[in-house]
Parts: sequence; C-alpha cells; structure tokens
Amino acid sequence: MTVLNLAFSQVKKVIKKSFFKNFSWEVFSMMGTKLLTFSANIFIARSFGEILFGEWSIALGIIMVIIQLSVPNLISTVVAKVAETYSKDPTYCSEVLGFLFAFVSIIGIFATIISYNCAGLIAQKLYNRPEIAPLFKLLSFSIIFLLLRFFLKAVLMGTENFKHSTFVEISSWFSFLLFLLFFTFCEVDYYCVIACSFLLAQLVAVALGIVFVRIVMLKNSLSLRFCKFYSKLGLIWSYSLPGFMDSATRGPVEVYTKAQIVKLDEGMSAIAGVQVASNWYSFVSFIPTIICRVSTPVLCRLKSEKNVLALQRRICINILLAILFSSLFSLFIAFFGRYILQIYGHDFIKYNGLLKLFLIVAVLESIDNSIQSVFVTFSLMWVQAFRSLFLSLLFLVIAPYLIKLYGLNGFCYALMLIRLSATIITLICANYGLRKMKQDNC
Repeated sequence: MTVLNLAFSQVKKVIKKSFFKNFSWEVFSMMGTKLLTFSANIFIARSFGEILFGEWSIALGIIMVIIQLSVPNLISTVVAKVAETYSKDPTYCSEVLGFLFAFVSIIGIFATIISYNCAGLIAQKLYNRPEIAPLFKLLSFSIIFLLLRFFLKAVLMGTENFKHSTFVEISSWFSFLLFLLFFTFCEVDYYCVIACSFLLAQLVAVALGIVFVRIVMLKNSLSLRFCKFYSKLGLIWSYSLPGFMDSATRGPVEVYTKAQIVKLDEGMSAIAGVQVASNWYSFVSFIPTIICRVSTPVLCRLKSEKNVLALQRRICINILLAILFSSLFSLFIAFFGRYILQIYGHDFIKYNGLLKLFLIVAVLESIDNSIQSVFVTFSLMWVQAFRSLFLSLLFLVIAPYLIKLYGLNGFCYALMLIRLSATIITLICANYGLRKMKQDNC
C-alpha cells in the first residue's frame, strides 16, 4: 500500500492542471476525429461497396506517404521549436515560423504537381488498377492544404493551445462527412464525390486554422518573419532529413506491402478488411498518442529546465497510462468485434479474427507511441531515423514471406514483431537520454 500511495502521490505532483486541460482537449479531438472518421468510412463502405472502399483506402494511403516524404517530421519540428522559444525569444520563434511556413508552402506545391503527374504510373505499376488513377489525381490537389493544416495545428500545439488545435482537426473530418452527404445526392461520379469532399474539407480546416493561429500570434507577440533563412537550415538537417530517411523507408515499404496484399485472392476486399481493422487498431492507440502529443512540449520544457527527475517520472507515467488504456480498449473491442464489423456490412464479419490480431499489435504500438516524444526531447532524430530504417528493412524481409504463408494473418504477425522491436529500441533511447542529462548536470 505504501508503494501504491507513493506512486499516486507522484502522479498528482507530475500531472498538473494544465496537462489535464490539454489532455482533455486532445481526448475530445481524437474521440471526435475517430467518430467522424468511422462515420465517413462506414458511409463510403455501405454506399459505394467493399471494392471502392478499398480503393479509397489505398488512394488516401498514397497521399499520406507523399506528405511524409515531402515535409517529414513537420509537426515534431514545429511543436518542439515553438514550445522552446515562443515565450523566451518571440523574435527567433517568429523567424522559425516564417522559414517553416515558406518551406512547407514551396514543397507542398511541388509535391502536388509531381503526385498529379505520377498518379497513372502509381495506379498501373504498383497496384495494376489503372481505373483508380482519376481518384489519385483528384486527391493530389489536397496535398498542399493538408500540409498547411498540419503546420497550423502544430503551431497551436507548440503554444499549448490544444483547444484551438482540436477545433481545426475536427472541422476537417466534420466537413468531409457533410460534403460526402451533400455530393452523394448529386449525380456525379463517385470518385468525384469522395475526392471533392476531402479537398473542400481541408480548405475549411485551413481557413479555421489561420484564424486561430493569428489570434495566438497576436497574444504572444509572434509573426511570420521571412528573414535569416540560411541560419534556419540546421532545422532541416536536425529534424527533416532524419524524418525523410524515416519516411523514405517506411512509406514505400507500406505501399509495397499493400501491393502484396492486393495480390491475394481477396484482392481489394483484403485491403478493405485491413483498413477497417486499422481504424479500430488506431482507436486503441489514440490515448497513448494523445499522451505523446501533450507531453512533447512539456518534456522539451523540462529538458530546457534540466529537471531530470520530473522528466523521468513523466516518461514512466506515460508508459503506465498507455498499458492501462490500450489493454482496456482492446478487450472491449475484441468482445464486441463481430457487431462492430457488421456495421460496415455483412461482408466484413469475416475479418473478426484479423481485427483481434490487430488489437494485439495496437497494445504494443501504444507503449511505443506514448514515449515517441523522447526522440525530439533528447535530439535523437537521427537515431529515430536509423531505427525506422532497420525496422522497415526487417518488415520488408518478413512481411511478404508471412503474407504468402499465412495470408492477412501473416501481415499481423509481421507487425507484432516490428512493434515489439520498436518499443524496445525506444525504451533504450529514453534511458540513454536520461543518463546523459544526469551526467551533464553533474
């Protein structure tokens, strides 16, 4: 009892009122986003069928990979630098924001042009589905707006305005669902319905984000200062290049793996099953992901204050909360799995076993997600990049073999091994960072 009382007393000391406030807004954001995402996916699956739902999943996945390759570690970079400097040095923070905004805008334009022109090649060569090229082309126009949305949200998170970042995130998916409902009743091609709805939703979110960021900037004496770009190039080396190495390995491997799944007898139906299972898999890990997001600016601040003990406690609490919440959610979803899948349509019930395997992967990933911010906090972005390279190559070796051997279940077995390895490496890095801080303080 004494140990438990001591543990709870430490939790109360470490988790302050501001943390609970930010955590609550992030919970609301993730819950709202998940609910709206599930609603949109269910609507697409039931209205357009299992095959089109699989095509939409692949197309959106390609767009997200392109974004990761375009401006890797965007949110981590903005959150970390804004959290460290917005109150201490507003001028430098403004220069960083101006540099990153210009960088994101230029890269976003080029990424949109390239993805539009390569849409046919991706559809034909990777998936042997030339009919989905129009969907790729239409969705490519959303890349620039997605990047701007992520940038604006990161600014709000870095200044610990999680309330406003919540409204930006929810507005994008709420608008997407509304536009889906509206365009479905218009006599237009179903590819246009999905792509136009998604594009307009990002426009709404960006507009709202601009308003909120402007308010925050005025409150904290910040602005977009477009000067001294050369001195900010170090951010690209420290954050974006490691992130590019991460995305350049993980993204293509993910795309290649999905291409292997499409080759199974189930074809696009298999992708649809993976997408549905992934949706609920992400629901399990959403609390640990929130913990990581809320903790990132806090951990960066504690590191700048050289408070090793508080930093260590925060990391331990993140792990304990991740295990608790992910386990509870996994058990709940596993128990009602058959009924959950039936919502998408009768054809999806056959993926109940796949869903349970994904839930095991989700628990492992939740532990890793809860402490992902240690890489940013301890400036170990290159370590994170090499970790991703190692795990991606390992996945590339074992996933195709296990998929051929066990089908969709083999895909889950490969994910389990990768997530377990990732968690172990992250824990080792956290321990290294804390030890180095203690040595530096001595």
